[in-house]
Amino acid sequence: MAWFAVVKQFRPLFVRWVYESVHGALDHFVVEDLLQTALERFWCALAASPVPLADRFACTGALLKYMKQCIRSACREWQRGEMRAHRLHQRLAADAPPTPEPRPLEQLWTQKAEAVQREDLRRWLQEQCQDEAEMMVYHLSFEEELKPGQIVTRHPDHFPDVQDVYRIKLRLYRRIQRALCE
Repeated sequence: MAWFAVVKQFRPLFVRWVYESVHGALDHFVVEDLLQTALERFWCALAASPVPLADRFACTGALLKYMKQCIRSACREWQRGEMRAHRLHQRLAADAPPTPEPRPLEQLWTQKAEAVQREDLRRWLQEQCQDEAEMMVYHLSFEEELKPGQIVTRHPDHFPDVQDVYRIKLRLYRRIQRALCE
C-alpha cells in the first residue's frame, strides 16, 4: 500500500524525468511503458536485496535519486533499442536490391508491342464505321480529340448541327459495344 502511495505522489516528477531523459516528443504510451520499466527495475532491485529499505536509503531524497537513475537507465535502453531498429531499417533498405532498369531491347519490344496493339485497335474501330460520316466522327473525336461543337465548326457542310454529331457518335458507340459483347 505504501508503494502505491509513493508512486501516486511522485508520478508527475517521474513523468518529468522521463521527458528530461529522452529529449524529444514522446507518445503517452511510450512514457507509460518507460515508467513501468523503471518501476519494475526499482522494485526488483529493492526486493532482491536483504538490506532493509531504511538502512539502504538515508532519506526520501536518496530513494528518489535511485528512482531517477532507474528512469534514466530505462530511457537509455529504450533509445538504444530505437537506434538499433533505425540502423537495421537503414541496412535493410541499403541491402535491398535496386529495381533493375529495363534494358533498351526490352523497352523497344514493349514500345513496339504497345504500338501494334494501338494500331490493331484503331484498325478494328475504323472497321466498325459504316459510312463516311461515322469515319469522320471517329477520326475527329477519337484521333484528334475534338468536341462535337468543334467538329460542327470545322465541317459545317457534313454536320449541320451538334445533335447530328452526337447522334452519329452514339450510334458508333452502340455498335462498338455490341461488337465487344459478341
